[in-house]
Formats: sequence, C-alpha cells, structure tokens
Amino acid sequence: MDAPKHPVLSVLLPVYNAEAYVSEALESILNQTFKDFEVLVADDGSVDSTRQIIDAYEDSRIRRLHSDVNRGKVAICDFLLKYAEGVYVTVHDGDDWSDVNRFEKQVSLLTSNPRLGMCGCGFRSYDAKGTFISNHVMPTDFDTIKLEIRLRSQFHGPTMMFRKSILNEIGGLYRYFTHAEDIDFSMRVIEKYEAVNLPDLLYNYRVHTESLTNRIGLINDQRFINYELINFLADQRKQKGIDSLMSGDTEEFEEVRASLLEFYLNDPTLKYDRAIGGFLSLNMWAQAFKVFLICLFRHPLKMNTYKILKNMIQQVYA
Repeated sequence: MDAPKHPVLSVLLPVYNAEAYVSEALESILNQTFKDFEVLVADDGSVDSTRQIIDAYEDSRIRRLHSDVNRGKVAICDFLLKYAEGVYVTVHDGDDWSDVNRFEKQVSLLTSNPRLGMCGCGFRSYDAKGTFISNHVMPTDFDTIKLEIRLRSQFHGPTMMFRKSILNEIGGLYRYFTHAEDIDFSMRVIEKYEAVNLPDLLYNYRVHTESLTNRIGLINDQRFINYELINFLADQRKQKGIDSLMSGDTEEFEEVRASLLEFYLNDPTLKYDRAIGGFLSLNMWAQAFKVFLICLFRHPLKMNTYKILKNMIQQVYA
C-alpha cells in the first residue's frame, strides 16, 4: 500500500472573534495559485459567529481543530503545529488576506534555495474598512537582516514561511512571549539558517483597534520588556550556548525580567513612548495621538510626556 501523500505546505490559521474578516482570509488562502497545502484552522473560543463561518466551508484541505476556550495565539499556534504535515509552515492571521500568488512565490524560493530556513515578503497595510494605508518593503539581504535584527523587526510575522524540519534545532515555534513572539522566532532562525524576504508585497495586513498588535488596552510593561528579554536570550545563546527558556533553568531569566519591569515602573511613560512609536511606524496617527492623550492624562507632570509630544510633532514635519 502506498504511503499517504503529505502536503507541501501547512497553513496555521488561528482565529478569534473575526467574523467580519475570516471569510476574506480563508478565501485568499483557498484561492492560491499554489494548491498543494492544508489549512489547520482553529476558532480560539470566539464569542461571535467566527466558528459558524469557518464550519460552513466545504474544502478537503481544511482541517478544523477548534478550541472551546480562548487559549491565545501562541498556545493555539503551537497546538495546531502538532498536526501539521507539510514540509513548509506559515502562520496566517485570521483578519488579513494574502495575494493569490503568495504561496507559489515563497514555496518556489524555499524549494530552489535549500540553504534557506525561512522566507518572508513585503506587505501592505489597510485600516478596518479596507482603506489602503501604506506599503512596507522588508529587507531582502541576509547580511543586512543579521546586522539589524537586534535593532528592529526584519520580518513581518504572518508573512514568514519556514521549513518544519528546522524547529527542533531552534527550540520550536512560539513560546513564552505573548507579544513579539514572531521576533523571538525569527531571531532564533537566523542564528542557524539563512532567511530573507521577497521584495514583493504579497500580504495584506489589516490594522484595526481590535487586532492583537494594535489594541490600546494591551499597552503594558510586560509587552514592551519582551523585546529586551528576547535580546537577553539571544545573548545567552551566543555567549553560553544555552537559552533559559529552552534549558528549563529560568532563575536568571526571571531576575532579568524583574529588573526590566522595575525600569518601566520607574518611568511609566516609557510604555506609551514605545507604543506610539509602533503606531507611527504603521502610519496610525489617530491611534498614536490617543495613546499620547492617555499618557498626558495619567502623567501630566512627567517631562518625558512632553518629549513624546515633541517627537511626534517632528515626525509629522519630517
């Protein structure tokens, strides 16, 4: 008897309360010019009609692995990965959509370049109503990516496509971090494998107030110390050949986390400064201004509050 044929690509699709967008996401996946893939989709305990919309699709490539409770993106992606059978894997957001030839171009690049462990691509950003905001061309040169990844994100998380075979060596997919988990992942990848971005804009990122990345209610100290923690772990791997989250010895990691939290507690305006910078990088001026008003209301006597305003004004006229 012939062995069952496995798909070339596994698409992980975690979805939570995305009834307004999930059909567009699924349609953009199912209508790809590249056909040899599976879609592992999980409604992550939504309280709207997301699950009913997903279950209405009849396509043999869809594998439904729903959760009755909200587990969060990191946990649900790691859960879906256990069932992935593809040579390559990508994580697609449930409120975004991909260009019709995205999978074809990325699979072709990985197949023709065995040294690559991962590739991403450029993307376009849109607001909640689908109005275009801006183009985002990602770095395509691996040397540049290696040089600058400690300074800024070099890959847009949902555009990343990677070889499933690399996961054991780099410590798995997502882990501790509930924000910037894709940055942690990409840093671990390029420590052992080459990774690049296609210059093409093949993904469409929906920027709205309820998206995980841009929800104002999620502006907190823990979210922003994750970047410092990710760099700390990268230093550990470089200097000691270990990673506290991979070795199980978390005492030093927790000490660093506590010291970073203290830094933010000493200056509570820092998290607002970081959040505003993130919104401005996506041309979300209204969101940035809302965050500034919150900062001003809560910390009117802090000098850094007015430095934040000065920096915003300078960017407007830059």
